[in-house]
Amino acid sequence: MYGQHASESSGTVTDTRTGQSANYKTASAGNDHYADVNGNVYKNTGNGWQKNTSSGWESAKPEESSSMEREEQARSEGEHRFDSFNRSADEGRFRGGGGFRGHR
Repeated sequence: MYGQHASESSGTVTDTRTGQSANYKTASAGNDHYADVNGNVYKNTGNGWQKNTSSGWESAKPEESSSMEREEQARSEGEHRFDSFNRSADEGRFRGGGGFRGHR
């Protein structure tokens, strides 16, 4: 995992109408795991993309890899924009107190 942070959490959700409960677990391993709209999970190994299957991690198909490359690029761009906004805020570029000043 390239020395990145990994974490796991779990919990229980209860349907208030039926009283039925379900346990869940989530995991996070750095920032190299992605999921598609169908719930398939992929990871970037640094040497290509792999897909998590019932048999374990397998090489992703070229079209899946291409899709994950676009997702990775979009995530990277979003992180860059977020970081730029935070730097601007830290430098005091977003100060309140503006407002409208009309003529008297």
